[in-house]
Amino acid sequence: MAVHILFGKNGTGKTRYLKKIVSDCIKGRKLVVTNLNNILSYGRIDKNKVQAMEDGIEPFDDYRSRAWDISMCDLELKRYAEMLLYEGDVLVLDEIDSLLSLQQVIDLCNIISDIEHLWKEIYLSGHTRYLLLSSLDLDIKLFYKDGTFEEINRDDVYKYKDFM
Repeated sequence: MAVHILFGKNGTGKTRYLKKIVSDCIKGRKLVVTNLNNILSYGRIDKNKVQAMEDGIEPFDDYRSRAWDISMCDLELKRYAEMLLYEGDVLVLDEIDSLLSLQQVIDLCNIISDIEHLWKEIYLSGHTRYLLLSSLDLDIKLFYKDGTFEEINRDDVYKYKDFM
């Protein structure tokens, strides 16, 4: 099980890379849950994932049960929280920080870290290093403008503070 974080500026190839991952997974007969355009998933709820969530992930329970404000951030977070419950082998979430507040990004990553064992692979992309402020066991790729990427560790992220 691995969580892959892809981050970098707009136009650096993160989404293109994720689309290739999704394509390869589908060819390999893996069930993919994703928010990528043109591949949007609407899955069935996985009862094992629901039970795992109900067995002690407090932030998730709060997000599922509360009355939702009508704000884009809350609707997007609710959508992500529901996707975490879908049946699937591979979870691919692109630009999770584009419509969420920084605190919601951190909350979502913490929820994912609590349930990462329920997925074979997880891919998250975004523009901010706040994706890393969780207890996720991470494989981090930093994307550059020319579409190349470099694998870095969590400590190296802070060397790139001017990058993001």
